[in-house]
Amino acid sequence: MLAERLESSEVLTLTVENDFTLDAPNNELEQLDEQYWTILPAPACTSEDKSSSEESAACPIPIEYKKKAVEFWRNRGGKQRSFESVKHRFRKVKHRSDLNNWEQQVENGGTTAEKLKFIAKETYRKFVESRERHKNVHDNNIRKWALRYARLADLDNFKASTFWLRCFKKKFNIVSRKITKFITRKSAQSELDVLSSASTFVGEISELIKTHSVQCVFNTDQSGFNQEFHGGRTLNQQGDKIILAEAQSMNALTHSYTVQPIVSADGVLLPQLLVVLKENDGNFGPIVKNSLFTAPNSYSVPSKSGKLTKALVHEWLNNVYCKNVPNISVLLLDSWTAQNEKSIVESTPADKVIIVKTIPKGTTGYVQPLDVYGFRIWKQFVRYFYDLIVLNDFDINIHLRNNLLKMQSITHNQLSSPRFQNMWRYSWYKCGYIDVKPPTFVNPVEFCYKQDCMSCFCDICEGDTVAKCAWCKQSLCIDHFFVNIHYCDNYIE
Repeated sequence: MLAERLESSEVLTLTVENDFTLDAPNNELEQLDEQYWTILPAPACTSEDKSSSEESAACPIPIEYKKKAVEFWRNRGGKQRSFESVKHRFRKVKHRSDLNNWEQQVENGGTTAEKLKFIAKETYRKFVESRERHKNVHDNNIRKWALRYARLADLDNFKASTFWLRCFKKKFNIVSRKITKFITRKSAQSELDVLSSASTFVGEISELIKTHSVQCVFNTDQSGFNQEFHGGRTLNQQGDKIILAEAQSMNALTHSYTVQPIVSADGVLLPQLLVVLKENDGNFGPIVKNSLFTAPNSYSVPSKSGKLTKALVHEWLNNVYCKNVPNISVLLLDSWTAQNEKSIVESTPADKVIIVKTIPKGTTGYVQPLDVYGFRIWKQFVRYFYDLIVLNDFDINIHLRNNLLKMQSITHNQLSSPRFQNMWRYSWYKCGYIDVKPPTFVNPVEFCYKQDCMSCFCDICEGDTVAKCAWCKQSLCIDHFFVNIHYCDNYIE
């Protein structure tokens, strides 16, 4: 890695205040004050007939080349070969003094520039090795490593100064980062085992995709949403220490429900979405049943926890999954005990064959498509809409049961647009299941909500626009998008 970064960069020779040079890739080190260094421009080297005076700045000659030239010059049965003979064999030799200079450089172990490159390479290699083993690394550690390699390179005047350290860190994009998690050696080994399991699982599913096609392989997973679901950031005047934001209900910020979509390896979001609502006794009362919002693309069930239960898995399988998949399908599930291979097989109708593949424990963040990419976009979409409701003081209690169902139904419908098929394909590609990277796709939040993608006024009533339909591309007001629920399947490219 290091060799590629060093060799692929155009090199400038930087003459530094304390009489040594530092090789640095062009465009990675900004120009500093003249008192620190002078930048000598270096045109690209295109041939071997550069003069010796141009060598260090434009086309550094490897020490191995110099060594071979000196050995050829000195070794001729105890006699020295003629300059013309050496020049004919080694075309980079231009003057007789070159051979004397090179001989001295070989004896010294290379030029100063080559020694500095060695120090940078070995120090960076040591840094990468330490971070791969999750060790804490600080500025002083890098300087100590550099000084150690300077001693090995016999470069006594190298000081690993603060200036050199700053250049080194900038060159290799090294910055200070907050540690987000501590692990032991045992857990680090466990992480390697998890990655190994993930790699094996990906290979197995990739073969099944080749056998059954991308249209027959599916992933489903639950994701929790608070009843009032806002973003955690806002624009504000600089300097304020306490940043407040309005919410409709504090209780709704801590109570949740779950949704469970199904996506194919071909990037198609299946027509129905399961929504599990939290009800005190685990059932919808008669009044709630009569007034419950329904839509063709959602299936709502109650539970005490607001999460899927073993009994609801059977209901979901028969009323949602099996109605929307081919007779033979492959289903990727996480290792949740209530939704395992045995319970799925026992609940499968006689006319369906479901090949259940359980994602190894601890690997969902690597190999479950909905976790790796899908739900992040889904939640961004919902958050942005909820923030619009509060910002514009719309008379909509977004935490009420029917409004939750309506919002998830609209979100599912919008994200099901063929416009975002490559986005869902990308989630499978990112896991490693498919080899071909999907073409560039538009972000749903950017397309549906950002002002530069839509008209300022509703295409139906001239009211203020809140969203743009991902299907028909109409700009819609809150009434025509949410209140009257814009359920669309008219796709316009």
